[in-house]
Amino acid sequence: MEKSQAKYKARHDKHQMEHSFQVGDQVWLYISKDKMQGEGMKLKPIRYGPFRILEKIGENAFRLDLPAYMHIYSVMSTDCLRLFEPSMIEDPEEQSQLPSVDDLLLEYLNELQ
Repeated sequence: MEKSQAKYKARHDKHQMEHSFQVGDQVWLYISKDKMQGEGMKLKPIRYGPFRILEKIGENAFRLDLPAYMHIYSVMSTDCLRLFEPSMIEDPEEQSQLPSVDDLLLEYLNELQ
């Protein structure tokens, strides 16, 4: 019996992922395309986030701060999570913002005059 349990434990532990996530970290959530539902599922992004980790549940699961519109359970396994690291290219002090539609409309109207 102990030999059989050890075999099952070894098989189970093979799927455990080493992680360094802590409560409060920002993570990306990866959802595979086979789990997505609805129209246009092939066009939906695979990576969502970043989301904040609210709570550690067990060894390999975390509760995320997901918005309500996602309609998915907020507890995720570590194999679906990747640590969020801010871009090294962008300067965090530089707040570049894309122009809004109103700005483009005003610019277009000024060009017509």
